[in-house]
Amino acid sequence: MFGLASMVSGFFFLGFSAFVIPLTREFDVGRDIVALVFGVSSSVAAIFALIATRLSPRVMTFVGILMMGVGFLLLGRAGTFLVYACIQILLVGVGGFFIVLYGSGTIINNWFNKKRGLAFAIGLTGMSFGALLVSLTRYLIDSMGWRDATLIIGVTILTIGLPIAAIMRTRPEDQGLLPDGDEPHPGARARDETTTASTSAENGLTVRQALATQAFWVVTMAFLARSFVTTGLATHFIPAIEDKGFSAATGAAMLSIFALMTIPSRLAAAYLGDRWRRTAIAGLLMALMAVSMAIMVWAQSLTIIVLFVLIYSLAWGGIGGAMALAIRGEFFGRRHFAAISGATVLIIGLGEISGPFFAGFIFEETGTYRLAYVVFTIVGLLSAAGLLLVRSPLHKNKRVQPR
Repeated sequence: MFGLASMVSGFFFLGFSAFVIPLTREFDVGRDIVALVFGVSSSVAAIFALIATRLSPRVMTFVGILMMGVGFLLLGRAGTFLVYACIQILLVGVGGFFIVLYGSGTIINNWFNKKRGLAFAIGLTGMSFGALLVSLTRYLIDSMGWRDATLIIGVTILTIGLPIAAIMRTRPEDQGLLPDGDEPHPGARARDETTTASTSAENGLTVRQALATQAFWVVTMAFLARSFVTTGLATHFIPAIEDKGFSAATGAAMLSIFALMTIPSRLAAAYLGDRWRRTAIAGLLMALMAVSMAIMVWAQSLTIIVLFVLIYSLAWGGIGGAMALAIRGEFFGRRHFAAISGATVLIIGLGEISGPFFAGFIFEETGTYRLAYVVFTIVGLLSAAGLLLVRSPLHKNKRVQPR
């Protein structure tokens, strides 16, 4: 998962910001419209995922790599913005989400129970390393133009991604093992009551049962708010740094600092989450993210920009995809993880659509992102409150034990 997440992040999730300004110049459209294309991808991917839940996670990973790789090969040939948008949404975007969330993410959830959070954190550390690839993406665009850059990216994804997917295994049971590498006990008639209860919890809820819980909606709305903030900023990250009077190269350098800082915060949050209540840790980190947004309202000097990046990266890494996936696995179990993820992301996608579009709209109307940062601060605090209050439907009235 690490290698796949690095590519998806560096070339799409974070790397898309390197394409924003070149695309506005090429097709003569506003930043809000370019960003809207990015945001729509996640919702479309969620719809596809709900349809494709009968496929194994390994197959979904293969399909995602093919879609994303071929999509980048075709992007550079797009003659109009409408054609570009269709390729970006239906191939690149859907493929990226298939790879990280529905494919390799589901596989990790199948293999780990006790150290689920740490396993997700290590796998998704690739998202942080992917930020280092943004500088490469920017270099390719500057040296050969965005169209030729997409060809190089497409070939890279196919060449590296397909062999990685080939060695992935969907479930430990298929290899004669149990989650966490435990050995099965064929001679045992039955497990003790504690183990049986644990196994039942890990099997988890159906999609319908999950939707009927208050916890599903509190967690989902909290992460919808988070996605509104993070995708809104990620899509405009380099343009936002330029808006402060610095170069695109400085923006790419800030992303490199961001990448390095998210690694320890992601691992530390996962370590703590495997021992204490994950949603409480996530809520505190979301509050920290709101603080970083408030800093950006008035940031003008490079020193303050660096301070923002440091605080934001610590919060983003800790409450990133690894934390979201671990909470989902803990709250709803293993059996229907992919389908519940699809339902969740379909809703969270509203934030991923509206965040980038909102930030772009604010810039087009006011010539600055300042008002967007104010709104991001408020939304971040609301998300933090929800996460601090919610409890798992699988462990109600039980003290969360260290795993």
